[in-house]
Amino acid sequence: MRNTKTEAKPARRLSVVMPVRNALPYLDASITSILEQSFADFEFVIGDDGSSDGSRERLIDWSKRDERIRLFLGEGSGLGPAGSSNWVAALATSPLVARMDADDLSGRYRLEAEVAALDAHADAVLVGSVYECIDLAGNVVRPVVRHCLHDPYSARHPFPHGSVMYRREAFEAAGGYRAGCDFWEDMELYWRMAERGRLLVLPEVHYSYRFNSGHSRLTAQRRRVEVAIDLALRCSAARRNGEDYEPLLAEALPEKGSSVRARSARSGNWSFGRARGRRSFPGW
Repeated sequence: MRNTKTEAKPARRLSVVMPVRNALPYLDASITSILEQSFADFEFVIGDDGSSDGSRERLIDWSKRDERIRLFLGEGSGLGPAGSSNWVAALATSPLVARMDADDLSGRYRLEAEVAALDAHADAVLVGSVYECIDLAGNVVRPVVRHCLHDPYSARHPFPHGSVMYRREAFEAAGGYRAGCDFWEDMELYWRMAERGRLLVLPEVHYSYRFNSGHSRLTAQRRRVEVAIDLALRCSAARRNGEDYEPLLAEALPEKGSSVRARSARSGNWSFGRARGRRSFPGW
């Protein structure tokens, strides 16, 4: 791994982290959506995991244009979704960490709104935003979906992975992303984070999720993705019934071991409350 910027930087309030692997042609728009945020006190940690489509060269150029960017160049071993997520998370230096995905877009006020939410709720460990879906050209093809907010036992979380911000201390205490949970590593992390504090959902749209044929779930081996989704659904059902889903993981992923312990409790994924006259969705 090589860091293209090694000089010391002043402490920042927030770290934005983004793993990259062959993210063209959407990479520039994604980076721009972060650098043009209304909240500017952040470092932008980007890790390239062996891109071969020109993304690496584009990132090197971007790193020369904005001093907030800390670019790390991996060896191209193919870390996978959970591995690459842990990689960039470990490089964050700020107490708050925001995730970004390299083919999506963040609204201009996303970081400002999420920092404000965590500041207003000391017992919250993570916040995300509801989202809209866009096509390859950036056109909105599906408006925001809020129905899962009204089902406290929904197996589907109401925010995409790239929209979340969390407290680094709580993330590290939870054990980070779990090896072996590729393609649902975010959902399984949220379950463990919820044992340490509330998860909040901003009801305003601050994120655009792109339907992209290059998404890891679509480019990975189909059978591997099917097995992962089946395991996710079975673990979610066990958790919904108040059962420990750890045995399911141990059975399905014996070679991965268990670096974290999954404790299940019969409680909803989110409940409802109000903060400063605005709806928030704490819980899980």
